[in-house]
Amino acid sequence: MKQNPKNDDDYTYALPEEHRRRHAFCLYVYRNLAQMLKQHNATRAHRIVSETLRDIAGGHGQILSEIEVIRFLRDNAFNHEYRHHLLSNLSLALIADMLRYLHQSLHALADGNLSVGLTLLRKPIKENLLFLAWILADEDGFLGRFAEKNYESLNGVISKDRAQEIFEKTIPLLVTPDYFDVTQLCEAIYSKQFQDGLEPLWQRSAHLITSQGNLLKTQDYSINLIFEDAIGSPYFGIVYQWIPVIFLLASQVAPECMRLAFKFNETTYSHHIVSTIGYFETLGYLETDVSVVAQMISHAFSRFLKCDSCGYKLEILESSGSLLYEHEQLECSQCGCLTQVPLYWLLKISKIRASRNGIQVEDVTQ
Repeated sequence: MKQNPKNDDDYTYALPEEHRRRHAFCLYVYRNLAQMLKQHNATRAHRIVSETLRDIAGGHGQILSEIEVIRFLRDNAFNHEYRHHLLSNLSLALIADMLRYLHQSLHALADGNLSVGLTLLRKPIKENLLFLAWILADEDGFLGRFAEKNYESLNGVISKDRAQEIFEKTIPLLVTPDYFDVTQLCEAIYSKQFQDGLEPLWQRSAHLITSQGNLLKTQDYSINLIFEDAIGSPYFGIVYQWIPVIFLLASQVAPECMRLAFKFNETTYSHHIVSTIGYFETLGYLETDVSVVAQMISHAFSRFLKCDSCGYKLEILESSGSLLYEHEQLECSQCGCLTQVPLYWLLKISKIRASRNGIQVEDVTQ
């Protein structure tokens, strides 16, 4: 059987084997979002308003600072331009900052540096992602807090209950709202009392000694996490129970926020959504073996899903489905050979739509 191709980010040397597929999914989401962000930044759509005003001011011998641009728009009732400038720049900056932290955290986790990886995960998940969700759920409410005295209005206001309120408004706006249990997600991210959640681990990774409640009380003759064995630590199981779900959430929240700066090419957007959801469905989170995206692709593109070697019908299985989304390949269950499947070309020629109504694809093989 052919060897799976290696990616530049395939550095999972110290990570326990059972978590590598979920780790690879998180990397996949990161790469997709980083590429989308790069393309958005290249359009400079988020700079249109400020650059136009600066050009006008420059023609009169004036130089405007960023805050002067914002105040001019606000004080002269350029409401649309004011909102576009704030929301687009704020969203893209939050996404860029979030991705930098997530990327470095994945590197640390792959190297077996549990404490470092956890520390780097904390801010982008607890704050960046929540702020992005807040922007989607309540633009006016967030901008009102952001505009003035945000050191008070946005500092220390996020409780588990407030976060749940925000996500309960945001998640119905996404493509796969049914894939997220808001209560469990917020419990895992924000509760210090949830034994199998991320927050207790974040507290231990940030502090050598903790004492709040029995769950966070540092054990005798111990210091938090410094004696953990990278390979044998049970904490990796907790981490990889939650972060693929959180990365799936980020994979839908971030593009929705990017759209505040610049309208997406719908084909590019749909490719991202379909492939990410399809990949997630191979990770074993579903209560049934039914993969919505796998079934959709198998039905629409059945004529193309044949083994190059033996002609046997190719199936998108949970155990090997990630090959399709990572490398556009499928493994034949009959002979074991890998066949190249032009997934993104097939998606491109299809009339595929990913939206708040779900995913629909027309059969293009007829």
